[in-house]
Amino acid sequence: METIFAPLTIKGVCSIYVIRISGEKTLECLKTLGIKKELKHRQATLCNLKDENGKNLDEAILTYYKTPHSFTGEDICELNIHCSNFIIKKVFQILASISDVRLAGAGEYSKRAFLNGKIDLTQAEAIIDLIASETKLQHQQALKQLKGFTGKVYQAWRQEILEILAIMEAYINFPEEEIGKEIKDEIKSRVEKIKTDIKDSLEDNKVGEKIRDGLLITIMGEPNTGKSSLLNYIAKREVAIVSDIAGTTRDVIEVSLNLNGIPAIIFDTAGIRETKDLIEIEGVKRAFLKAKEADIKILLLSTEQYNLTKEIRKLIDKNTIVLLNKVDLINEKKLNEIISSLEKKLNTKVIPISIKEKNGVQDFINKLQKISDNIISPNINSIITRERHRNELMKSLEFLESFSLDKAIELSTEDIRLTANCLGQITGKINTEEVLDNIFSRFCIGK
Repeated sequence: METIFAPLTIKGVCSIYVIRISGEKTLECLKTLGIKKELKHRQATLCNLKDENGKNLDEAILTYYKTPHSFTGEDICELNIHCSNFIIKKVFQILASISDVRLAGAGEYSKRAFLNGKIDLTQAEAIIDLIASETKLQHQQALKQLKGFTGKVYQAWRQEILEILAIMEAYINFPEEEIGKEIKDEIKSRVEKIKTDIKDSLEDNKVGEKIRDGLLITIMGEPNTGKSSLLNYIAKREVAIVSDIAGTTRDVIEVSLNLNGIPAIIFDTAGIRETKDLIEIEGVKRAFLKAKEADIKILLLSTEQYNLTKEIRKLIDKNTIVLLNKVDLINEKKLNEIISSLEKKLNTKVIPISIKEKNGVQDFINKLQKISDNIISPNINSIITRERHRNELMKSLEFLESFSLDKAIELSTEDIRLTANCLGQITGKINTEEVLDNIFSRFCIGK
């Protein structure tokens, strides 16, 4: 296998630039750079780099990791040089001139770590998630997965399935032997246990994916109720145009948020109303679509407009927050009458606010955080963090549901074998190059 090299840092206004070299020619690469010192495993060494003519190029610090005790399982060197365009370019030229040494592709270090058995696929995916994490929950979930917690659960299920498979294949190889009742009961019991475990993991309200991708929150309501102003307030910046002209927001505006550690994406949608404007009609369609997809819906009414269409009423559920904006425009008596009427019609609490005067908005934020916590907390330890994992588990469950010892043993054994294959797809106990390329192509150069 070729030796690879790539930068671990971005070239710019900084003092140090790090280059990682991995492969069987790592030491040869260092000798070509004029480094002749004896290197010790996991120990930083100060060295003088030389160019192709033997002239001093830079003073660098390198750390050597001897195979197999490295990230990739190969010989690795991480070279810390000064961040000079000239030095960087020269080092790259020297390394690229060596036979069977080349620049690494995207995700190639992590792919080699996987192929060399240093990590499984769930840990490889966790590297991406850890780098991309923006909230405390995302960081904790990625770190737990990187440490192997998720992979160990899947691998334990797969190992149990493989043990069952071994028992059944033994009876296929010796057809004259019949499976005794005691063995049948054991197999049935073990299969039922795995089925229950997989079902329990799937009934997690997709919390793992929601932590990774963010809760979906949609603001909906009629035009001019203050939806864009509310979005700007939550985002703490001007992300949406605010105007008295009805229909200003015609498409969906999305903003990423951190709700007290919980990642979220909030959508400001077009005002819902009857219109003949084709663009606005499309905007209203998208508003309803986003509302149906949302984990949390914010229905924004105002003291000027608080009509409720059948379509809007259908969208209201336990995770809908109903706000009544512009309360600063009416007296307390009129406000209480409107709130009482709305709460009776909707059978839910209405929070009065004035976005302009910043009245009641903290009550709304508290409610939003409480609902977010209620969605995430019950399944905070969900092991499923990607749709890929979920799909394979669902297929595994289908094969286990199909399994029966009343069928021909070859058919029931095939159900168990296919279950093992699905679980293997999650952790990477497979030989499917297409799946591997799809995962590692999403990495950046140097990972």
